[in-house]
Amino acid sequence: MIGIQEMEDKNSHQRELLMVKVNSTGDNRSKIEAVVGKYRASIVSQASSSLTIEAIGSSAEIAALLGELSSFGIKELVQSGLMR
Repeated sequence: MIGIQEMEDKNSHQRELLMVKVNSTGDNRSKIEAVVGKYRASIVSQASSSLTIEAIGSSAEIAALLGELSSFGIKELVQSGLMR
């Protein structure tokens, strides 16, 4: 480590990273894609019964995205802490 500097909220960009796998069928895939687009997330992997989604955003954006995706059924979830 070279050094540590504490950053104030007003002087930093704060983001979280989310990778989430949701249940997907032919019937709900377009609905999931609409939610993904709304939050500027990306579908990084597709399988016959699931989609893996990657998102980067504020804590509030990530929470809102998870709230919408939870209705489809979350199979796996990995979320970073707050990064500045």
